[in-house]
Amino acid sequence: MGAYLDSRFGQTSLLKDHFRRGTLLRENDLDYGLTTAELWPNKHNLKDKLFSKEKKADTEIKAEFLDVVGVHCYTEDVGNEFFEALSETGDASLFQHRSVQAIIDFKWPLAREFTIKVLFIPFCLYLAVFVTWSNVFNNFVFPIDERGWYSLWTADKVLCALLYFFSVYFLSNELRQMYHSGFGYFG
Repeated sequence: MGAYLDSRFGQTSLLKDHFRRGTLLRENDLDYGLTTAELWPNKHNLKDKLFSKEKKADTEIKAEFLDVVGVHCYTEDVGNEFFEALSETGDASLFQHRSVQAIIDFKWPLAREFTIKVLFIPFCLYLAVFVTWSNVFNNFVFPIDERGWYSLWTADKVLCALLYFFSVYFLSNELRQMYHSGFGYFG
């Protein structure tokens, strides 16, 4: 599959004639620039997407397109199937192909943002609430006396509610993932 995807790189006369020198816009310390374009792109819009406006040091570049329709989209079934197949492959040499690396590099920033916002930050909050609850309400931090009983009882119920909320949130994420991956029986 990797050799086939590498064969999908190509150049048009537009890319050969108008995209030979410039300063590429690079993201995430990649050695190359990435963008999406229409089948017949507007030359000026494409230059704005690929090249930096600052004239630092123009270098010789080779602009190519990777013709894999729909693989880069999150809403296309072919893209979901492609990444599902990549996640299940046992052939690590597949990831050495520059086409596979380019597709992963293109999709990674959004996947990273999703992972941080939807999974990592809620987990850190869950962990902080759990550590607070377990240390305070199991008499590890200070013993509970008669004076502070009601305020600690209220705080205990609020923290327990937060723990239940986070538990349901993480469970729903897992069930949704199982449902979308076809694992298990869901009607």
